[in-house]
Amino acid sequence: MLSVKDSAKEGVKSLKKIFAKEGWDLPDVDLTDKQAAVDYLKKKAEPLHAEWRKENAMHNFNRVFNKSLWTGEPIKFTYADWQPKKQPNEQLARNLGNQSYLLAKEIAEGKPYRVYLAGKPGTGKTSLALAMVDFIRNNSNKTAMFVSTDALAELYAMRFDDKQAQNRLYELNAYMKGDKRLKIEPVDVLILDDFGTEGGMRTDKQSQVRVDMQKGLFAVADARYGNQATIVTTNNTMAELEAMYNEKLLSRLITRNPKRRLVFNGMTDVRASMI
Repeated sequence: MLSVKDSAKEGVKSLKKIFAKEGWDLPDVDLTDKQAAVDYLKKKAEPLHAEWRKENAMHNFNRVFNKSLWTGEPIKFTYADWQPKKQPNEQLARNLGNQSYLLAKEIAEGKPYRVYLAGKPGTGKTSLALAMVDFIRNNSNKTAMFVSTDALAELYAMRFDDKQAQNRLYELNAYMKGDKRLKIEPVDVLILDDFGTEGGMRTDKQSQVRVDMQKGLFAVADARYGNQATIVTTNNTMAELEAMYNEKLLSRLITRNPKRRLVFNGMTDVRASMI
């Protein structure tokens, strides 16, 4: 049987093997002092733990974000892609980018804000919403999901005749508002993109959105209100949205706080200029 002294020596040998394997310098502490050795190892291991936590958060983000509902192919956009110089009103474009960035920073820190981006098609609303989510992804452990409300309306229209559409809709609702039965927590950040297109694209005539979709979105908005962040992009005015949706839904979904409303009036259609 090893003596206490010999056991300590063997422990030091084992620690030295760990240091050699990890490429660490030998510590300037007495490794026979158990507490000193433990404290040193914790200090050396913390960067590894931090990296593991970051990788785990990224994996969790991707797992949820991959369940997003897109109208076409998934889109990626970062703040590095935002180019104010493409706009005639460069200062306005810079202000919108800065405003969205500050909101993204606060959401990453835990603020369950509702954010509203409104303006004509092609002016960058969806792009900045995605840039916000990209920032949040890289600076927090929060989850996010992108949902095209136009594609969501199609699922509602097909759900009684198409089992796959029904299942997809059930899954989306579970992630948007949470589902205790499935042990699914609501996503931390939800983008509802092109909100209002489901009520008709003509600016002179909007119709009421189907009742079941309104009820579904109300349940989502009600569950998230004050608890999780929701980002809404729309091509419509508030008057047009009020013609499509129940006011109780809009009051829970769309913020009236001017600091969290990004209005793209004065921005031009960048997509059209690229064709």
